[in-house]
Amino acid sequence: MAQKKIYFYKAILYDEYGAIASQELFKNIIIEILNRYGIDQEECISIDITPHEESMHLIFDAYNYKNEKLFGRFSRQLPKNSLVHHEYRTYTSSDVLPGVDEKERGIEKYTYGMLNYVSGIFAFVSSQGATSEKALKILIEKYKPGYTLDLISIPNERGIERIYEGKDPEISKVEIEVPLPDAAVLESLFGWKDAELLKSLSENKLRISTVLKSEPRNNLTDEPGIVQKVIDAVKEGKNGYNKAKMVARAKSVKAREYNFFDDNFMYPIDIAPYHMQNNERIYYTAQELVDIYRQNITLAFNESKGILDLFRNNN
Repeated sequence: MAQKKIYFYKAILYDEYGAIASQELFKNIIIEILNRYGIDQEECISIDITPHEESMHLIFDAYNYKNEKLFGRFSRQLPKNSLVHHEYRTYTSSDVLPGVDEKERGIEKYTYGMLNYVSGIFAFVSSQGATSEKALKILIEKYKPGYTLDLISIPNERGIERIYEGKDPEISKVEIEVPLPDAAVLESLFGWKDAELLKSLSENKLRISTVLKSEPRNNLTDEPGIVQKVIDAVKEGKNGYNKAKMVARAKSVKAREYNFFDDNFMYPIDIAPYHMQNNERIYYTAQELVDIYRQNITLAFNESKGILDLFRNNN
């Protein structure tokens, strides 16, 4: 199971005069671009969004774009020599796509994004080696000269504020990691007496992680005033921590982990690359993964609605 992170952005489109375009115009421009410049495939419409100054391709496959949401796959071309082909019976190796001009055919690293036309919120799955959220900006600005798309990150502070100010807040777990001043602390904490062990450990850069959590099906605290005090205490001591996280929820906000060191609001998803069948791993096809990502991003939108609405209404 691979964990991916979805980040959210407020997408604001400016016209050629610098005025903010309406969400309806934003939607119509995307539909116009895809209908006019895209190429119909069996499952999607594909469009080349490679920046003019780049030689490696950037492709967008739009699987949904005419109703309430734009959803698709963003694929960034990689050099052929970044991968190698092996024959596993003989272990002989060879080039990938030998004799093929990379301008005509290539290998790509991909990720997914979804834009809600009504709210203007863009959800993007961060994936190492793939393109960034700016691919949406490239799509618009390449095919609609004069228009500019800004993507404003939704700060993580909004999510923590939602718990801090929310109705019926609950914290079930707080985890804090701090540098350990010296190994002698281990002696007082755990009663370790072995001098050689303590000396050896003291030569390493030690850290200690403290987890405060409740019994199963209980909360660390569900008193609003105490919840606020816990959050305030973690924020005040943050400079002395290596890590600080909490698992919390409030009314209309489902339980999830909040990392006090994340600058931008993030929703984690778990993507299984395969399923088991007759005790064998059956890896999902690229097309099957499209549906898996679509479902997970939709879930992320639904479960983050309160936080996203808070940001949308205050901006």
